[in-house]
Amino acid sequence: MKKHNLTKSQKETTRNAILDSRELRSLILDDQINTNNLVVTMSLNIPGYIKATKETSEFLKKFYFNFLGELGSKYNVLNTFCLEDFAGEIYFMILEYSDAYKIKKLCLAYEEKYGTQTKLLDIDVYETLTHKISRTDVGPHSPRQCFLCNNEAKVCANRQTHSIEELDAFIDEQISKPIPFKLSFAYIYDDLASKMHSGVFQSGEKLLEDNLAKEYGVSRTLIRTVITELNSLGMVEVRKNVGATVVTLNKKSILEASQTRMAIEQMIYRNIYEHLTDSKRTILRRLKEIMLKVDLDNTDDMLRINKLFNTIMRSLSNNEFMKGIFKRVNDVFNLTNPKRYQKGNLRKESFSEHIELIDSLLNDDVEEMEVLLNRHLLNAQENAVKAYE
Repeated sequence: MKKHNLTKSQKETTRNAILDSRELRSLILDDQINTNNLVVTMSLNIPGYIKATKETSEFLKKFYFNFLGELGSKYNVLNTFCLEDFAGEIYFMILEYSDAYKIKKLCLAYEEKYGTQTKLLDIDVYETLTHKISRTDVGPHSPRQCFLCNNEAKVCANRQTHSIEELDAFIDEQISKPIPFKLSFAYIYDDLASKMHSGVFQSGEKLLEDNLAKEYGVSRTLIRTVITELNSLGMVEVRKNVGATVVTLNKKSILEASQTRMAIEQMIYRNIYEHLTDSKRTILRRLKEIMLKVDLDNTDDMLRINKLFNTIMRSLSNNEFMKGIFKRVNDVFNLTNPKRYQKGNLRKESFSEHIELIDSLLNDDVEEMEVLLNRHLLNAQENAVKAYE
């Protein structure tokens, strides 16, 4: 885990960014509850200053997909999305209305299932923003205990009983332990797609079943199933006597993916406009305020806020069918990311285009919104094509 040697100014900036992120999360949660019946969230139950690391992110993602599998086997999960902001990551699971108290019992059982590792998880169930189902709502449960001692967690937190170094050491120990379950198809698909999008797996690189099975600790059969899915989407090529390789894009394939993506995203934005409520407007205004604070010369912050913008915009749409199709098409288009996001090739203009899109929605100007969106998507397409020239 990285050290936390921040200057006073950096600490203040980080603290404000985390507070802004938490406020935006509350607005999104409120909107989701008002739009849907039941919301379950999963995040890390650790101090904010160490939530946003690669190691903690991977740890949370593995447990999220495992928990989602258990939740989905018993309840109808309508939609899921992950917000990655300056306070770390939080997963939202939108459920068809069910018994919230039974779901909370399932969450509590899961938090205890794998011992100390799942103590790092916060799984919450909401019926309304002001009614989070608590441990005591579902029966006699003792208060949550501190990681490092037998006292109540709230008592130690309020008194700051333990040092940052003690907390860091405990969290390091837990996230470095082997995961106590078999990784799922959904996790492995998501992880492989992410590695292709980030350039860990390059165009034309072989995906060796034996190596992947060993890396993920699963059977070759499961790896083959994931590769079959990636092949069906056009993300990998499978050839006899060669095996699976990451697809090598060309201008034609980029244009095909981009144009399909554009058509779907235009429908999603039209749906956002047609169902724009007061709570959604509040989210847009707060998102704009946060975006205007971002340092445009900080590549990591630019990429984070770009991803946050896109996640939030799609969360505002209630067209689940189109969002599902968009994700599959976007997984193909995002294979262009390694070249599009090289240093010097990050298109800063997209930031101002996002701000303009927010303004057009707040101004109820659907025609302006459609013109701006079309221009924004064409610019992204042009940037992707240029990156491959």
